[in-house]
Amino acid sequence: MTPPPAIATPPGMTLTGAMQPGFERILTPEALALVADLVRRFAPRVDELLGARHARQRRIDSGEERFDFLPGTRAIRESDWTVGPLPADLRDRRVEITGPVER
Repeated sequence: MTPPPAIATPPGMTLTGAMQPGFERILTPEALALVADLVRRFAPRVDELLGARHARQRRIDSGEERFDFLPGTRAIRESDWTVGPLPADLRDRRVEITGPVER
């Protein structure tokens, strides 16, 4: 079997996974440049959000914070509400065929 062609990457990017034939059609220089640009642009924000997520998880694990609903949804949760009636096809499912017939 012929090894897949080497894929050129933008500066600072390394592909670490095993390359397979055909990957070069997806991992084009333009696609890799886009990914590199997105990482450079958004990595600081992603790191900030992940840090906040870890900090919140520590507070939850320690019992200092609990999960709760958003205060702005209280009126919805505490109001009288109902759902619509079931459609006819859900009320009568006798004719539903779910697989091949076996005698």
